[in-house]
Amino acid sequence: MFPDAENVAAEASLQVKFFDCGQNFARVLCPHCSSEMDMDWWQGRMNDDSDGLGFRLDSYEAPCCAKSVNLNELIYDWAQAFGRFSWTVQNPNIGELTDAAKLELEGVAGFALVPIQQHV
Repeated sequence: MFPDAENVAAEASLQVKFFDCGQNFARVLCPHCSSEMDMDWWQGRMNDDSDGLGFRLDSYEAPCCAKSVNLNELIYDWAQAFGRFSWTVQNPNIGELTDAAKLELEGVAGFALVPIQQHV
């Protein structure tokens, strides 16, 4: 699927990891009220939730609307996600990942995937 990629790798972990979009990271929104989350609040919850090896994904009270939310439920602009598995494709040289290609990859993996475009 990625014949011109510089590198393709898969990684599985027992701990939940955070897969970030690097320099593409713009903001975080509340999934309940769509308010932009304060970065200090978000970073504090990232620190609270991490045990040094991974994330627990505990529930926290959103400062904007007081509803319960975990870090994975937040809306990230650009996409970011928490998980135990990743495929990394460095410089895939395919343009945008099509819906058909995503479905094919999900079929191989056996679960839903969140495509993350990381700018390093």
